[in-house]
Amino acid sequence: MAKNFFDLPAVRQVSAWVICHEGDCVGKILVAYPKDGAGIVRAFVTIWSGPLQQDGRMTGKAKGYGWDKTSGAVDDALGNLTNGLDLSGRGMGAITSFFESHGYSLWSVI
Repeated sequence: MAKNFFDLPAVRQVSAWVICHEGDCVGKILVAYPKDGAGIVRAFVTIWSGPLQQDGRMTGKAKGYGWDKTSGAVDDALGNLTNGLDLSGRGMGAITSFFESHGYSLWSVI
């Protein structure tokens, strides 16, 4: 019997969001999780249009225990774009709010 697509190992360990601005897809956020759940979470952010446009892919990582490593890795990838606003460990809601404050919307796809 075929597995459910979302049960496949390659999908189970990844999250993805589409970044939209003025109705167009203008970027993406990919997050890769370790197999054991305790290792390093890595984020890859690309924004090719809009007020936060960047050349190339931004990468970040987060490790440790007892906090939201997804938002930590995305915050690390965003780097100076946040102008000192600490989004690390506050959850993807904080990341979404940051993007919305700049006219973007985030859509979770995986």
